[in-house]
Order: sequence, then C-alpha cells, then structure tokens
Amino acid sequence: MAVGSIVPNEALAELAGLAVDSGSPSAFTVIAVGSGDTTPAVGDSALDTEITDSGLARAAATITLATTNTANDTGQLYKQFTVSATKTIKEVGFTNKTVKDATGEEWAYREVITTERDVSSGDTYSITGKLVFSRG
Repeated sequence: MAVGSIVPNEALAELAGLAVDSGSPSAFTVIAVGSGDTTPAVGDSALDTEITDSGLARAAATITLATTNTANDTGQLYKQFTVSATKTIKEVGFTNKTVKDATGEEWAYREVITTERDVSSGDTYSITGKLVFSRG
C-alpha cells in the first residue's frame, strides 16, 4: 500500500477564492472515506475508491478552529461514522459537497492512511482531520 497525503491543485484555487470572497467557493466541510491505496497526487480530484454505503458514505463534519502554531490557524473537521457492514478503510479526504460527483465538487485533502482499518457492523469509526495554515 502506498502511503502519503496531498493537498490537490484544485484546493488551492478554492482556498484562494474563499480567502478573498471571489468566484463561488465552498468551504471544505465534508469527510469521505475510501478503500483505495493509490499514492496521492496533486492532480487528484476524488478519492481513489470512495465508500458510499455501509454507514460510511461521505457526510458533513463538525467544524471548529484549533491552534497548532498561531491562534486559530487550523481548521478542524470531526465525524463519527456508525458502520453497518464489513469494510476496509484505507483513505480519507475532505471535500465541499455531500453528494459524490456533484457539480463544483472540490477536494481539499486526500490521504492514504498508514494503517488500514477493518470495520464491521456495529463499529464506530471516528476521524479528526486538520487543515493547518502556516507561513512558508
């Protein structure tokens, strides 16, 4: 399994639009999980293999600001899924649409996780994701 994370190119334009209120940007407030393990690349525009059933379909996250280096420099997303069938989770991503392949769908982040997670009916699977902004 390839491991890594990436902020895709499409996220840069969406984030710039949000920063200056230009165009029709949408905030990244949705978490999705998948079973794909292809190495993330800057050209990614979706998860490799998104899981759309079994209680693991993409969903709106609870959004907060957190502090990593400077006050409120981190957007934090949290979601707890209740699983209804056996699945293997290998990737996670943050998007701006609750419907897969929706018009205007953009991805802020995609990661192939270092330790895949097998889940079964009745399990809960929680994700806390962070988008940290820093000078660089």
